[in-house]
Amino acid sequence: MKNSVLYQPGHKVTFKASDNLLPYRFIGYNGSHCTAGSKSLGVTERKWATNKNASVVILGTVPVEAVGSIAVGDNLASDAQGRAVVATSGAAVNARALEATANGGIIKVLLVP
Repeated sequence: MKNSVLYQPGHKVTFKASDNLLPYRFIGYNGSHCTAGSKSLGVTERKWATNKNASVVILGTVPVEAVGSIAVGDNLASDAQGRAVVATSGAAVNARALEATANGGIIKVLLVP
């Protein structure tokens, strides 16, 4: 994370990963990386292998891998690989940016249930 190494995960759930999951990505309700514009269950904190019991942060602040330019306060959605992008019309809002980035990277976000 660019500005802060501290974050506050609030609550986690465990589920069976239906794919190899990368850290700091939005995860869908199907156990895979979230698809573009869809609602996420939460965010991974580390890698998880297919068919393993994985935990996902569903409330609180967490680091998320972002793509493109993001400003503090932007509503964030998922791209096709579960990374954060600025939400467009019709996309599910999964988080709000607590940090800015011009070229992507890991930023801190507040999850939106």
